[in-house]
Amino acid sequence: MELNVHQGPVYACRFNNSGEFLASGGHDHKLVLWDMEELNEQLDEPNEIHPFVQPLHKSAITSIRWSQLENNIVFTSSADNTACAFDIVKGVKIKTFRHKECVNELDNGKRDTIVTVSDDGIGRIWDLRSKWPIAQVNTSYPLFTCCIDKNEEKIYWAGIDPTVNCLDLRKLASQTGEECLLWKESCQSNSLTSLSLSPDNNFLLSKSIDGSIKYFDTKIVDLGSNRKKSKPYVFDGPQSSDDDWLIRARFIPNTKDDELYTIASGSNDGFLFTWDFATRKLLDRKAGHRGAIFDVDYHLQRGKLATCSIDGSIILSNL
Repeated sequence: MELNVHQGPVYACRFNNSGEFLASGGHDHKLVLWDMEELNEQLDEPNEIHPFVQPLHKSAITSIRWSQLENNIVFTSSADNTACAFDIVKGVKIKTFRHKECVNELDNGKRDTIVTVSDDGIGRIWDLRSKWPIAQVNTSYPLFTCCIDKNEEKIYWAGIDPTVNCLDLRKLASQTGEECLLWKESCQSNSLTSLSLSPDNNFLLSKSIDGSIKYFDTKIVDLGSNRKKSKPYVFDGPQSSDDDWLIRARFIPNTKDDELYTIASGSNDGFLFTWDFATRKLLDRKAGHRGAIFDVDYHLQRGKLATCSIDGSIILSNL
């Protein structure tokens, strides 16, 4: 099923925890909420569906996450130098998180601790109950991507400098970034546009602007040479260029076994690539979009895959 409501490229899409809604956002500054039950009832006439559309930012929406505590709260980051928390029931922003430049991505943990990264080179940690960040780390280069583990113990970020930094979140409020650094690793030669943790937090996937996708073992806390290195060029195929700053890759849980994962990645040739994580075998090269695929999400219970693209469309399909 192809959904066309956005005016311009769609940079982000995410299912909520129950799979009841799909949120999307992109170049037109708007947050769009799709009712999955309504979509299932209108399979033959998707153009008759009228989703909830909310102009939310003054510039493009760059990433989307759903609250882990409240089903009615969605988090967005934007090129207007802010991120925000939005209540979809009341239709209002309940919190705004500010940076000096474009906010490229945000992520949240199980208690809705939020991490944001920006072109200003700053990574900030936020609590919904506080007006100001509860911690921040200044770096020398723009940060493009971040993630936080589900237990809110570690955060990861990277950007122009293709070095992945892992920091101890529990110490950040009282110590400097260098004191909280658990490990850092640079195994890719170009800027990183995407980081994704496996559901068990044991592996970290990184995608570079040169198209290469590698993974790290997150369990080993070692700044020295004893760290297990990421496997070189593990997942090949996706195309990328120097302009593809928002193409992302991520882990997808397996429907049959909690310990098996699939890797999915967008590509600037309009194909979605999927691999088996354990064997590194290419499973599918899914067509459908007419331009670069930026983001991908999968809801395990509903068995639905969502992709969004520069062509302005969102495609729902089976994995």
